[in-house]
Amino acid sequence: MSQAGMDVTGKRMQNISPFIDKDGIWKAKGRLENARQLPQALRNPIILLNSHPLVKLLLRHHHQKLAHCGYKRLMVEIRRWYWVIGLRDVARNHVKACIPCKLMRKRACEQYMGKLPVYRTDINHPAFANTALDLFGPFEIKLGRKTIKEAWCCIFTCMTSRAIHLELCTDRSTDTFLMAFRRFSCIRGHPKLVWSDRVTNFVGSQKYLQEMVESWEIPKIKSSVSEFCTSFEWCWNVPKASHMNEVVESLIKSVRRALESSCKMIAYTEEQWRTYLAEVTFLVNSRPLYSASGNIWEEPPITPNDLIIGPNFGVPQPEEEEQVNPRHLSKRESVNSGNVG
Repeated sequence: MSQAGMDVTGKRMQNISPFIDKDGIWKAKGRLENARQLPQALRNPIILLNSHPLVKLLLRHHHQKLAHCGYKRLMVEIRRWYWVIGLRDVARNHVKACIPCKLMRKRACEQYMGKLPVYRTDINHPAFANTALDLFGPFEIKLGRKTIKEAWCCIFTCMTSRAIHLELCTDRSTDTFLMAFRRFSCIRGHPKLVWSDRVTNFVGSQKYLQEMVESWEIPKIKSSVSEFCTSFEWCWNVPKASHMNEVVESLIKSVRRALESSCKMIAYTEEQWRTYLAEVTFLVNSRPLYSASGNIWEEPPITPNDLIIGPNFGVPQPEEEEQVNPRHLSKRESVNSGNVG
């Protein structure tokens, strides 16, 4: 191993304080030189240039020995014995040129985005004419001081404007869902197409939803909701393909995040839950449908609320009520009566 002609005047060489040992080999000094418990090769590693033929052999040997590891792991292993000038660059290039690493870490083929269905681009009908629905929960409702009851939320999503509507379902019966659907239809208009998951999609942690939907009388639901309009169609996803209903699954995530940050998902009364759901509906429908532009002259992005209710200025917030101690009221009344007398 020849180190003849090594330039020790460079900045990289000066930082490692090179010296020649008794065998005539250039070695490096470090701050751990007095750590006697460490091996000599680690305290004073041999200095090699990245163009030295031994460096390429060391990289190949340790890369195969460590099961084709990454370049950072390869650098740590080589620096146990040698200090290679510019090791990071040669280690990265060696890993990039390794054929087995290319085969193992190759990028997956990118799939072309599919075309949007007709009902996702239907602009000739009002909002919620094409609706996707799903269930999520449960929520805890307080009945009195100690009684807790489970409830669920039914989310209706307009597949064109991406607006949502939330309805609270207090039990698992078919009639409760029909009443929630009737409330939705009276407020948003009756849809001509409804898209939802099949029963087999409610698995795993949503077993209670599976039991809930299995108890529904689907023919009764179809016949009841068909009375509202002349044309009505209910479509189901392919079994075990919940990704086909991603148009509503992504919005459930937004609703859950808003509920967890605002009301902490604790037990409330039914009236409080309906208020929270209405406010969360407004908040989610206030999100922009596309990213904002950096041009000051362009108008702000359109939101689902702009499409269904027009420009608005936010949810009206109730004024804070002043908490009054009843004892102070009795004192105030006595003072007022004394002044009158």
